[in-house]
Amino acid sequence: MSIYPKKILFITPQLPYPPISGGTIVSFKTLQLLASKYEVHLVNLLKNDEDVLNEPILKEKFQASLESYKSFILEKKFFAKNPMNLLKSYVVRQPFSVYRNSNRSLKEYVETITKNFSIDIIFLDHFLTFQFIEDVIDTIKSKKIKILLQEHNSEYLIFQRYAEQEKNILKKVFAYIEAYRVREYEKKISTLVDYVLCVSSHDIDKLVDIGIDRHKLKLVTLVGDESLLHKEDLVFDDTEDSLLFVGTLSWEPNVDGLMWFIKNAWDKLKNKRKNLKFYVVGRNPPERLIEVVAQHKDIVLTGYVEDLEEYYRKCRVFVSPLRFGSGIKIKNINALYRGIPVVTTSVGVEGIDGDDSEHFFIADDIDTFMYKIELVLENKEIWQRLSRNAREFMKRKHSLDKTVSVLDEIMTLA
Repeated sequence: MSIYPKKILFITPQLPYPPISGGTIVSFKTLQLLASKYEVHLVNLLKNDEDVLNEPILKEKFQASLESYKSFILEKKFFAKNPMNLLKSYVVRQPFSVYRNSNRSLKEYVETITKNFSIDIIFLDHFLTFQFIEDVIDTIKSKKIKILLQEHNSEYLIFQRYAEQEKNILKKVFAYIEAYRVREYEKKISTLVDYVLCVSSHDIDKLVDIGIDRHKLKLVTLVGDESLLHKEDLVFDDTEDSLLFVGTLSWEPNVDGLMWFIKNAWDKLKNKRKNLKFYVVGRNPPERLIEVVAQHKDIVLTGYVEDLEEYYRKCRVFVSPLRFGSGIKIKNINALYRGIPVVTTSVGVEGIDGDDSEHFFIADDIDTFMYKIELVLENKEIWQRLSRNAREFMKRKHSLDKTVSVLDEIMTLA
């Protein structure tokens, strides 16, 4: 066994900073854990102007922990969601999302590193990054370099679930086709890597369902902001009659869930509770969400909020009305850490092995969703029980120590 730390080439499709969305939180926490024990060479794309502005901050705060760092700017002509790029993705036989994240310069850089330098492990953060090593698989295998693929979600499942609930026939057909393309791509690349790291047991089961070898699938439940567990308990009497949602508003599952909830539930709740407010915290809301919010009283789009403590303290219920998606939901993890009672869907609690009515409330239809929100708003005893049980459960089941031990085990196998 070598006394030298393993050398890891960590490839991620976006700047993993600041860690404010589910994806960047998982990427950054994984990167932090690996860089604390191994020699990590980070390679990432810069997708937008925000990434370009945040890159110097990442370098200042984190580059000293890295062996090397290299970034590449994603060309907007590739990243654009338009019919031409969709057609091109069919021509090159890649899922649409993979094609939109393609970058020749990054690919050439990775190929050069792989061929000419000593690397022990290639860590592919997200299935989008497999394309950057695809042409040098034979070289990687011949040099006995291990490949780890971190799946943030069971990707095909997102499109499949979207297709199942979409009413527009063209969008439904597109989603079903894309679900098939992503499914076949995930199957293909999973046969070529050594291990696939999944963030929830549910995702593992869904990947096994499409033919991926269960022995390759490893559960690594990345946690959220554990510091929230160490804050003092929230107090029911200090809260107001208000709801809270937190999430990146450019992420379609978040937008869809909010639109579903606002259109079908908000006015009914307001008719019963005149002072009720709804704070929607997150950046980059699409125009259609802005328009819907403008039609309803007392819904506040706050934009990005760096410190959520004010909202955790004053809002009585955390709502997470997700109808499709996959993976573990960091926003729900953090809310449970903080002890604000959560009302969500079956999709929202995937990867969190708690119990309905004990640690959170689950509701998959709008009437039940409203009923459970009202229960928590009105009943102090229920509120206190959910808050207390959630924090105790999260301390036991979703700790950083457990994540570290599992990740160390995988790195030893690799």
